[in-house]
Amino acid sequence: MGVDLAVWLPSAAGRSGDEPTPGPLANEAAIREATQQTRAETTQTGRWTHTLIPNLTSWVERSHGQVDFYLTQVISGHGCFRSYLKRFGHETEDWCPVCGSGVVEDARHELFECHRFDHERQKLEAVAGSSILPETLVPLMLADQCVWEAAATFAADVMKSLREQERRRKEQTE
Repeated sequence: MGVDLAVWLPSAAGRSGDEPTPGPLANEAAIREATQQTRAETTQTGRWTHTLIPNLTSWVERSHGQVDFYLTQVISGHGCFRSYLKRFGHETEDWCPVCGSGVVEDARHELFECHRFDHERQKLEAVAGSSILPETLVPLMLADQCVWEAAATFAADVMKSLREQERRRKEQTE
């Protein structure tokens, strides 16, 4: 699904001569945002982030919520996930030590599937009032500041735990 540039470019959106036209900086910002949205929808490296944040406009224009270190790791998938660490030679295996070989330890698995974090996930779902899925997490966060804060706590709890487990594995190999 691409971005319709008519939405972003005032001249293509059918403006009449009587309406004020945004200046060049507004057009540049709109084009930049449309380009980022299109890139997120079409590249493999941004697929996880796009799954969580399918609409950049609603994310950028949100009325609440700060993105911290742990949320950044969750949103990007660039955290202490064994599949990510293996890509850079920091892990020899990419499977989840709780669920067993054949189950890749990545952001999707750890946050939404792994039993290791069932308790933390249930606390978030209690605040959200529904089950969380990759496709519903960010919309729920954007709709309710309490859900945002619960999701940020969930992200921090998961990422801190994964980091501690990574440290222990390293100590065992040294």
